[in-house]
Amino acid sequence: MSKKCSSCGFENNPDNAHYCGKCGTNLHSYEKWDLYDSRGNTPINNRKLSDYIEYEKKVHKWNEFTDWFSGVFVFLFLPLSFVAFLIFIFKACDNPQLSVIEVNGKYGIGYYEDELLVPAVYDSISPARGYHNQWILSDKTTAKVGVAYVTDSIQNVVQPQYKTWVRRNADGLTIMEDSLGRAVFIYQGKVINTFKTFQRVGETDQRVGETDESYIVEHLTGGYDFTNTKGTLLTNEKFEEIHIDTDSVIRAKKFDGKERKWWLYGYKANKLTDKSFSYLFGFSDGVAWARESYSKPVLAIDRCGNTLVTLPSTVYKVVLYSEGIGWYNMSDNRKVWYAINKSGKKLFSVVAYKVGCFTMGLAPIFKGTNYEDSKLGFVDHSGKEVIPFVFKTENEYPVFSSDSTMEVSLEGVKGKLHRNGTFKAYTN
Repeated sequence: MSKKCSSCGFENNPDNAHYCGKCGTNLHSYEKWDLYDSRGNTPINNRKLSDYIEYEKKVHKWNEFTDWFSGVFVFLFLPLSFVAFLIFIFKACDNPQLSVIEVNGKYGIGYYEDELLVPAVYDSISPARGYHNQWILSDKTTAKVGVAYVTDSIQNVVQPQYKTWVRRNADGLTIMEDSLGRAVFIYQGKVINTFKTFQRVGETDQRVGETDESYIVEHLTGGYDFTNTKGTLLTNEKFEEIHIDTDSVIRAKKFDGKERKWWLYGYKANKLTDKSFSYLFGFSDGVAWARESYSKPVLAIDRCGNTLVTLPSTVYKVVLYSEGIGWYNMSDNRKVWYAINKSGKKLFSVVAYKVGCFTMGLAPIFKGTNYEDSKLGFVDHSGKEVIPFVFKTENEYPVFSSDSTMEVSLEGVKGKLHRNGTFKAYTN
């Protein structure tokens, strides 16, 4: 019997040949690894024929088993799957969700028309999806709105009497505006507080939207305070001022009996430190400028009130930190501005009328004796001049926008300055 070459197809190789006489391919590896297939008439060595026949018998037995199992699977599993599907459908139909139900042109809340938890007496009802069982009720005749908090066990309804609803959150709080413009806090369908104004505190994410962490409210009798997301007052204080900063910090100022002091709070109105400050500039880049009293040194502090940098009490002005760098000048020489890092190391100084925060690696510097005669230029983090001092701007605090430009004028011609130093005049 001759051997057929698996590479070139030459069939006249002797049975004991190890290599193809035409192309030189190793016939031994072909003989060793080519599988036996009686239907394909694959040529094999006679010595291996009995082995391959045994292999084929085992394969046939396995195929018989898998065919049998497939039949049993189809016979039993598919009917059971269908039954399970029917049970799921019946269960879903038997477990209805609370929804708006229409009855004779009016709307209520319940499971079925004959199983209403809130009667169908309203002109419209907004869905409660995402707002934890809070439904806005509308009366077109009075142009007023109310709110219902509805579960199987609780049906609290505040009838339509408010001008509009302002906000709902996932904790069950609805904020309404009454006819006097006041903010009415309603938690789970019960009025708990009324305030003159309110402001949400929380982060804003482009993917998930706004997240309320607390609210700043103004008492009807004056003064500001905090509530949690359920509308409960947290401090019962009457602050004179409350400012929301970056870095999840809130600055709140009140009179402590001797002088006005600033305190630090987080976005959940949690007190960040027991320290208070007579002077506290806004937070930026994780740092704020502060003084414990006006006669004491100027401090750079973190959001928990820890001191990062201590400067002499004779500091005249400071500029917010940005990109890890802050600015200050001294009372005895206001023309020299010092750039320092968050460890207090002096990086460089410039002689200028005014300096600004770094944006996109550059800081605006105004050279001159006053705003009118000053010219705007820019330095980098090392203090090197990278854009010459030849521009004017109407912006007191110029920064580069997201497209890396800002509006300036050059020799009376307005245009856009790119951070690479290119000026492009506006065209009429």
